[in-house]
Amino acid sequence: GQVECTAEPPLSAPPSCSNNGLLTYDGSQYRCLCINGFSGELCEFSASLSGMETLAMSKVQNIEAVGDSGNDGTNGFLNIVDGDIQTLWASDGYSDVYVEFDMQIAVKTVALAVRLPGTSHSRHWPKDVKLELSNTGHTGPWSLAAEIQFFGTDRWQFFEIPTFAIGYRYARLFVVASYASGYNAKISEVEFFQNVVGTRVSPAVHKSSLPPNIFAGFFAGYCRSYCNGDGCSDGCNRGTWYGEAGCENTKCFCNSGYRIIQISGYDGRGQQNQYLCMKDDA
Repeated sequence: GQVECTAEPPLSAPPSCSNNGLLTYDGSQYRCLCINGFSGELCEFSASLSGMETLAMSKVQNIEAVGDSGNDGTNGFLNIVDGDIQTLWASDGYSDVYVEFDMQIAVKTVALAVRLPGTSHSRHWPKDVKLELSNTGHTGPWSLAAEIQFFGTDRWQFFEIPTFAIGYRYARLFVVASYASGYNAKISEVEFFQNVVGTRVSPAVHKSSLPPNIFAGFFAGYCRSYCNGDGCSDGCNRGTWYGEAGCENTKCFCNSGYRIIQISGYDGRGQQNQYLCMKDDA
C-alpha cells in the first residue's frame, strides 16, 4: 500500500551487504543473508573453490602457505592455496613430508577440502595424511587434529574435522604415505573451513521467491517530506532489484507483496528520508 513520506524510521540505517547478499530486518536489527557461497556479517567472505562445505561453514580467509619439509622455495608450496587447481605443491618425498599454513588468526577448523592433481600425476597422489595444528608455528608442538586417507582421484575431496576447545593459527598437512613409493607427493589445492560467520542461505534466491523480511532494494535520494512526482520517480527505483518501488503524486509506495520501511540519512548526501521495500510475511 501507499504511505506518506513522513513515516517513522526504524532504529538504524542498514548495512551494505556485499556480493548480492540479501538484507533483512527482524524488528530490532539488520542482517545480511549471504547467497552463492559467500559468508561473513556483510557477505564479504569469499566463496570456496570446491563448493563442498555446508551452509553452517565459512571458508577460512587469507590463508598463506608458509613452508614445507623441503623449505628451499623450489617445491611451489605457495600454489597449494593460490585458488588455481592447475598449479600444485610438489613435495620433496613420498612419505614423512609436510606443508605448513598460517591462518593469520586462531580459528577452529571444522573441515578440509583437498584437490589432488590430474591423473597424469596419479603416481604422486598422497594417501595417508595427518592434519596437525599449532599456535606456535613451525617449531611446534603440533596437535593431531585428524588422520585422513585421501581417495585416489583428482576430484575434490571433503573431510570434516573434530573441533578443539580452542582455535589454532597454524596447520600442517603431514604426508605419512603415498599411493606409489618413490614418487614425491603432490597436492593441487587445499581449503580450510570454520563455523559459519554471518548467515548463509542457498541456493541463489530470485526476487520472485524471496523469503519474508528480505529487502528487495532501497529507493532514496530525492524523496523528502515534500516529495514531488519527478523527485520520487527518480529516487524510488534504486537498489539491488529495480522496479519494486514507485511514486504517485506525493506518496512513495512499494509494489504488491512488499511493504515500505523508512530510514533516515542513508545516502550521506543530506537526504533525510530514505526508504526500503521489505518482502511481506504473507
